[in-house]
Amino acid sequence: SILAGTSWDDGWLALINNGDQVWPLTAADGSTWTRGPKPLPVPTSADKTTPYAADVIDLNGTLYAVGVATGGFGPAAATWNSTDGISWLSVMPQSFGKDSSIMAIEATGDGAIGAGTGGVWSYSAAMNWRPSPGAAGGYDYSGYTWAGPMFQDVATFHGRLFAVAQ
Repeated sequence: SILAGTSWDDGWLALINNGDQVWPLTAADGSTWTRGPKPLPVPTSADKTTPYAADVIDLNGTLYAVGVATGGFGPAAATWNSTDGISWLSVMPQSFGKDSSIMAIEATGDGAIGAGTGGVWSYSAAMNWRPSPGAAGGYDYSGYTWAGPMFQDVATFHGRLFAVAQ
């Protein structure tokens, strides 16, 4: 199934789920698709085994995908980047914390905003990912439930940021 997709300078990109792997598909013309030679790498957290990509954007010629990695105990936010849509690098910033996911990403003028369980993060090439104050939650281990906002999507409109939470 298709998890996320975007258009970019070299054509089109789709990220698909195939079992417990995420594969990139690219198309220069939007109709002839080619699957990449290998899936997106499993995020580097040692106990995570299954990646899931939720959203992808083109930001100044680099593709950024966001999602979650599962396995072990609790989820972990995951991000990937690629300059060609075929070869991907997994990046697991410490700023996401544990038991989080990042389910949406939106390009801003000089960076991006990401949101999910665990809060809202801003991204810039100079500073990498950093949490936005006041938008975090936490995992309640006594009841094994999430306590706090569960952001599902982000968007910019007329210079303002909107985040949709559940």
